[in-house]
Amino acid sequence: MKNENSEDTKLRSLLREWEVDSAVPPRFEENVWRRIAAREAAAPNLLLWWRRFVEPLILRPAFATAFSAVLVAAGLLAGALHARAVSERTAESLGALYVQNVDPYQMPRP
Repeated sequence: MKNENSEDTKLRSLLREWEVDSAVPPRFEENVWRRIAAREAAAPNLLLWWRRFVEPLILRPAFATAFSAVLVAAGLLAGALHARAVSERTAESLGALYVQNVDPYQMPRP
């Protein structure tokens, strides 16, 4: 344990003495931000796609109504599927509890 502590002390003293003497290239920060902007522009952007293609369609009342109906139907379907899964799990656990209460040999052992 003492050996690790002395190595740690040596490392800390070496790190304190270390100095960086290289200069940053000219316009470094500007080039970094330019490259970041270029990569963001090249990456597929869902929000940009939404604004370019879907937003003009939603401004039409017929499409907006249909889109809302599809979203409501999808939400109802997802809720019904979730409720069905929860109901099946509840029925299984209640069935197991009933069997355990009726048959003493089915009781869980400590």
